[in-house]
Amino acid sequence: MHCGRCGRHMGVSCGRQRPRYECRTAQTHRAEPVCQSFVAPAVDALIVNSFLDAVRPAVLEATLVTLHDLGRERSAVDRQWQLHLERARYEARLAGRQYDAVDPDNRLVARGLGRR
Repeated sequence: MHCGRCGRHMGVSCGRQRPRYECRTAQTHRAEPVCQSFVAPAVDALIVNSFLDAVRPAVLEATLVTLHDLGRERSAVDRQWQLHLERARYEARLAGRQYDAVDPDNRLVARGLGRR
């Protein structure tokens, strides 16, 4: 942070009850009084809010992109499950047809197909 009066860098002082921003350049280099000093939390809240206001459109865009990607991923997973289900139904119908096609006298083959 830079001082609004002299434009020099401000430091943070934590010696008091609350942190403060202080412009001590004039005091340090020329033994003059502190240029200005104020409580940090009030300014920090303004800075945080300004930053969040600035990045909010980017956050919204990133959220929308993520939701779109999740939707595509979910569609792909649903499609995979539909294919697995279709394959299981096919195998069940095939096993049923094979079981029905076995000669009842051939008990060994019928038992194996029955288990399937």
